[in-house]
Amino acid sequence: MGQRVFGRNIARVIDMKILGKLAVVMLTLFSLPAVAQNAIPMLGIPGTLAGGVGLANGGASGAFVTILNPSATGAYNFNLPATAGTSGYLFTSAGGGSSPATWTSPTVTVNGVGCTLGATCSPTAVASSIAVGTTAITGGSSGYILYDNGGKVGAATATSWFDSAYCNSIGYLIVRWTGAWTCSNSVAANPVWWGADPTGSADSAAAINSALAANSYVQFPAGIFKVNSAISYTISSGTKSVTIIGAGQDNTILHWPNAAGGIKVTYADYKSSVHIGDLSLTTSISQGGSAIQLVNPTSEGNPAVGANSDIYRVTMRGDDGYALTDVWTIGLDIQNVSNVQIDSLSVLGPASTLYGTAISLVGLPSSNTYAVAFNVSKSTFNNLAYGIVYGSYIQGVTVAQTNFTGIQYGIYVPGSSTGNLTQLSVTNSQFNCSAFGVVESTLVGDTQLVNNLFIIPAAATAVQLVEANFSFSHNFVWSAGASSNTGLNMYNVAAGPMDVADNIFTGLATGVKIGPGTIGSVHDNQFISNTTPIVNSSTATTIKDNLGYNPVGASTISTGGSPYTYTAGASPETVYLAATTITNITQGGNSILPAALGATDFTLQLGPYDAAIITYTGTLVAKKMVH
Repeated sequence: MGQRVFGRNIARVIDMKILGKLAVVMLTLFSLPAVAQNAIPMLGIPGTLAGGVGLANGGASGAFVTILNPSATGAYNFNLPATAGTSGYLFTSAGGGSSPATWTSPTVTVNGVGCTLGATCSPTAVASSIAVGTTAITGGSSGYILYDNGGKVGAATATSWFDSAYCNSIGYLIVRWTGAWTCSNSVAANPVWWGADPTGSADSAAAINSALAANSYVQFPAGIFKVNSAISYTISSGTKSVTIIGAGQDNTILHWPNAAGGIKVTYADYKSSVHIGDLSLTTSISQGGSAIQLVNPTSEGNPAVGANSDIYRVTMRGDDGYALTDVWTIGLDIQNVSNVQIDSLSVLGPASTLYGTAISLVGLPSSNTYAVAFNVSKSTFNNLAYGIVYGSYIQGVTVAQTNFTGIQYGIYVPGSSTGNLTQLSVTNSQFNCSAFGVVESTLVGDTQLVNNLFIIPAAATAVQLVEANFSFSHNFVWSAGASSNTGLNMYNVAAGPMDVADNIFTGLATGVKIGPGTIGSVHDNQFISNTTPIVNSSTATTIKDNLGYNPVGASTISTGGSPYTYTAGASPETVYLAATTITNITQGGNSILPAALGATDFTLQLGPYDAAIITYTGTLVAKKMVH
């Protein structure tokens, strides 16, 4: 134990007097390990007791300041700065390595302005005052927006900031999705975003093409858009579509001042579709091309099974106004496109000489491909050469609630049309045409004209056709000038039956003409104040129960020698016979006379084209009453 006093556990008290004062320092050393010469002494016991240094404050209270590091888990250096530093500067660690700590200025820069800790700081580079909860922000630049730039206030133009924060693609909008705000083009493209001019001063063709290239859904605002060249769009393969709409007819106007303008859409195949509506297309040219052209160059095996296209609430006219001088050559030009719905289409031509066609339909004759299923409704066609042209390789056209006014040919099937044309249905429509309301110069099977009004000028014809399976019923046909006009003219209707029933023909030069070879029935019609109600050149058409025509009165039959065969005409007849002796009358090989009558009158009822063989002696006198 005595050796430990001079060894490891030694307590020493040293009294010293320095500069007139006595300071007592007690050092207690516990378990100091043996150290080599010049080694750094260690205070405390590793893992047991943290080392520390107590410093007397030098005051009367004898308080101590303890320097202790009880939390460190790794060794590091605490190196003092190389100099005493500047008053007010901050002591800054060098990271615990071999470098000394430094002194750091307390001044920082905020938006270009130095700010000292502990002092009031008012940066003014962006704003001199930003009052939270108020709407006034002063001191910034006009047109700039403020934003959080990593804890600092930043400023930028709205364009540059949104371009950076979201996207800079023309036609995209910032929208709120479920998770966040994002940049999206899931809205209609407005051509004005690409530079289209709604005042009609500048050419908008390039802007419209750019909008279509960016988005297949294009929506025009109200305005007049001058377009100096045709707009062309090709639908890519697959089930794809393009939509072009405006803010309403004559509220959005696409105006072509040059020839060969309009919109042309080329389909990939039967899966393509087009939707155009709520706008007007105008031209400054007489016969200025096609306003809308839909083209499918592909031969389709079953065209009825495909996508539907629609043209709705569209006006096509001259830019000089309604029915003045300018006119499109063709309003709606459909080439080998099937399943097209046309609603509230208005096409107008010039006031004097009639030019232009409202709708032209044609299939793909070069490939024997039909285009089918066209529904036209609630439309108006005025002052044109042709309303609807039913061309080659077309089937299935329906027209309803449509007006053909001041037109030369309302619905026209050219003699040059080829293919098995079939299915034309026209209902609840009005025709006032200078030549023909409906004219079929080529046979169209299964035609139905029901509940229409035909107003017939002088020298015009309501309906003329070469027909198979034809029905004409509940129409009102009246004359606007009874010089050489005709209600219904049928000829060579030999491929199938026709039925003309429950119509009214009034004030016409000729009500109905029935040509040779026509097969069918004309019945239950009214003929009022017509010069000639019916002209019949057929031997296969029955005519009966027509008010104003049947009965047509009594007439004498010129008889021949016995046995004499008499055949009734197209209408039912009552035949009155008289002879010295009538020995027999047969119909269809059967005798209808039970015994010889001698000199007795006999009355015979015959239906249309019924025949009877009369055997007699003496002189046969016969008269008939046609019903």
